[in-house]
Amino acid sequence: MDKISSDSSEPLLGDSNEPVVLAPQESIWRRLRRQWALLVVMALLLYNAILVTLNALHKHPELDPPYCVNVRVTKEEMMLAGENLTNTAQLLNGDYLAVLGVYHQIHCLDILRKGLHMDYYSPKMTDSDRVKNMNSEHYDHCVERLRRTIMCHADLAIYSAE
Repeated sequence: MDKISSDSSEPLLGDSNEPVVLAPQESIWRRLRRQWALLVVMALLLYNAILVTLNALHKHPELDPPYCVNVRVTKEEMMLAGENLTNTAQLLNGDYLAVLGVYHQIHCLDILRKGLHMDYYSPKMTDSDRVKNMNSEHYDHCVERLRRTIMCHADLAIYSAE
């Protein structure tokens, strides 16, 4: 077999005489702003993760603050996320009201937790809150949302039987 084939003389990146066109550089301020936003989101996630893991399946008033952190999203961001804008809450400046998926999932877990402990939570709720949050349609929605999340982000850790 020849050490050098006839194909090896072909340049990998095309003709070296062609001008190289580089993508425009992102400004440093735009990068810093995006990194800062990521840092804030990560801090909020960490705060909620610690708050939720205190013993989330028991009746503790410190676990009852709203599990929802709304975010402002531009039309372009909504389009990139594939969201339908028809019935979406729009803010006065034209942006949209949204919530990160992780907070929606934590909200659903919290609704199911409160449903398991209705004897504790029901007396503390208004009738409209009880009708809005503690019904079979909402429970079904929450179970389905959590099922999809688990199926799409499956934990493949191995747990031994005790």
